[in-house]
Amino acid sequence: MPKPKPPSPAELRARASGRRTQDGRHEVKVLPRLPSKADSNLGAGSVAFCLSLYRSRLLPAWLPLVGAVGYGLLALGSVLELFGLPWGIFFSGPGGLFELFLGGWLITRGFRTVTPSVAA
Repeated sequence: MPKPKPPSPAELRARASGRRTQDGRHEVKVLPRLPSKADSNLGAGSVAFCLSLYRSRLLPAWLPLVGAVGYGLLALGSVLELFGLPWGIFFSGPGGLFELFLGGWLITRGFRTVTPSVAA
């Protein structure tokens, strides 16, 4: 006799909630993926943040540019997810690596000191 398959996590959650359909099976709801719209807003806002870091010259020039490219890819991947293409997780990697590297950079080296110019 074959061994029964273990229930899926969604099935376990439905059993825990106690909801059943008319034929006695447990009801499982699948919610749409909504965070990709928020990810596109995060990507666009973070590109603007990285470009302002670039203009302020508080960090080496290459670091904010890497962040802008990474977050641009995050925004692109989330838009592709909205159209049903499963590329969002791959495009979110460069932005995440930038965040880790920026945090390490700021802990170890900090911002550059900028002396304000005095207007004559």
